[in-house]
Amino acid sequence: MVRWVELAADWLEPIYKEIRREVFSNGYVQVDETLVRHLDPGYGKARLF
Repeated sequence: MVRWVELAADWLEPIYKEIRREVFSNGYVQVDETLVRHLDPGYGKARLF
């Protein structure tokens, strides 16, 4: 299975590089840093992450 992951990573690398080039070509990248509630095991309630 490790070999499959390695092959997939090799096959997808050109796509990754093209997406990265396009994203960074504008010189400005916007990120959403909104807090997300998630269930925290052992506490029985949602907490902010």
